[in-house]
Amino acid sequence: MVIAVAFLSGCGSEPSPAAKHTPPTAGCRAGEMPRDGGGCIAAGVPADKCGEGFTPDDADGCAAVLPGAPCGPGQMATPSEDACRDVAPCGAGTWGDIPVEASTQYVDASYTGGNADGTPERPWVTIQQGVDAASSGAIVAVAAGSYGPVIVADTPARVWGKCPAEVEIFGGQIALFVTQGGDGAEIRDLAIRGSSGAGLVVTHAEDVVLDRLWIHDTKAPGISVEGDGGAASVTLSRSLIEATRSLGVNVLAAQATIEATVVRGTALDVDQQTARGINVQQSSDSGVRGAVTIHASVVEQNADYGVFVGGSEATLSASVVRGTTNSPAHDGSGIFARNFPDTGEPSELTVLSSLIDGNAGGGIILAASKGTVEDTVIRASLPAADGGFGRGLVAEGDPGTGALAELAVRATLIEESSEFGLAVLDSPATVESCIIRGTAPRVSDGLFGDGFGIHSGLGPASATITGSRIESNARAGVANLHSDVTLGRSRIACNGIDLTAAVHPGMTYTLDDRGGNACGCETEVACKVILADVETPDPLP
Repeated sequence: MVIAVAFLSGCGSEPSPAAKHTPPTAGCRAGEMPRDGGGCIAAGVPADKCGEGFTPDDADGCAAVLPGAPCGPGQMATPSEDACRDVAPCGAGTWGDIPVEASTQYVDASYTGGNADGTPERPWVTIQQGVDAASSGAIVAVAAGSYGPVIVADTPARVWGKCPAEVEIFGGQIALFVTQGGDGAEIRDLAIRGSSGAGLVVTHAEDVVLDRLWIHDTKAPGISVEGDGGAASVTLSRSLIEATRSLGVNVLAAQATIEATVVRGTALDVDQQTARGINVQQSSDSGVRGAVTIHASVVEQNADYGVFVGGSEATLSASVVRGTTNSPAHDGSGIFARNFPDTGEPSELTVLSSLIDGNAGGGIILAASKGTVEDTVIRASLPAADGGFGRGLVAEGDPGTGALAELAVRATLIEESSEFGLAVLDSPATVESCIIRGTAPRVSDGLFGDGFGIHSGLGPASATITGSRIESNARAGVANLHSDVTLGRSRIACNGIDLTAAVHPGMTYTLDDRGGNACGCETEVACKVILADVETPDPLP
């Protein structure tokens, strides 16, 4: 039997003993927050908070400026570019637009004159010869051609190709290896393909610059930055990593800054177990954490996970993560940040002014980790292969260790999810100035379809929701399952049931009314809690 219990005053019935009641707050309307200096701020992404390369979409969010159709092999576009392009232009002449310096070593695979000495008249015929002859910081200028594997060690050379369309390093277990003594090395304007292992590996080397690279069709990670046993750090910019296997970019116990880069089409490894666009991991041996900053980049069409963070730190800003697909190995998600199994250490994830769009399995999943999401659009999260999940944003504790997630989400639009727009399980969360709308039931069996769902199962869950709009969700706007929810200044509208709570035996819930809330569809009415025997959400697999 379904029972209606008064939540806001003025309905003529007593509130539930499990609910605290306070009068509404004067000022801004439901779904708005007071602005410093006066006025009110509507829920959703403010127009002035759209990221670089994004524009307001007149629907409470932001749209990335990108081409309308996918780019082909060797082509890329990052936010602010509405047409596909080559990774880098090819200049005129043998060495194009490579800077000319007195110490430059020249390389040209087509030279057949003999007596090579690294001058333009008698260039080396392999990149390795140029690297070996280079002084510290010298440019190794590489003309068009296909070259064998390269090791940069002992001396930080600056390997600079004419352009990625004409210069490639091909084959080998590792096509290009930067290691001890390579601090400050630079790799620019060339392609790497066809290695039997990783395309480019950096280990025991810091401040390595990787710029305008096209890394593709490798049998293992496209780029692997490995700091276990010695510090490693890179800046990867204006590059395209596509059609690699296992990991597009791997950051293991190392640091990486990724800017204006596309990571696309990462496929499962040869054992059909792992595929991640960008992987940031703590070392199970040393315990050293990884850290990555991703800005103005696109991570798309990768199997399993667009971005995976394990016991490490990741910050995304003004970036797009989209089109992640399920694979036979795993149900995927756009971004998955979790505690590290070997140490239990949480990840720390920050997502700012970004778009998370059309990812199978879920948009952003936070497992026993800390997360902040601001000024972001999470849209069209798709079900997993079995028809379940597809949640927009999830914060969940670890049932094995009892560790909780911690989530703060602000000025974010979550729409067109499956099961839940925002799900909080066994963890605390704060939600401010957000819009959650258009959540559909689970595809496999028609259950759920809740905008905001919270469940205390293995541990306590709590949430504070202020200045938000939760609307047009198939089943419930807010579904409170045995948890503590504080609600203020929020508009809960046009849902199947605006507010519902579970009535399972021996379990309780609380709803703390801070005032200024409104429910109903076309006409605002006082909110009521509908008690029902609703299903509990499934934990992450």
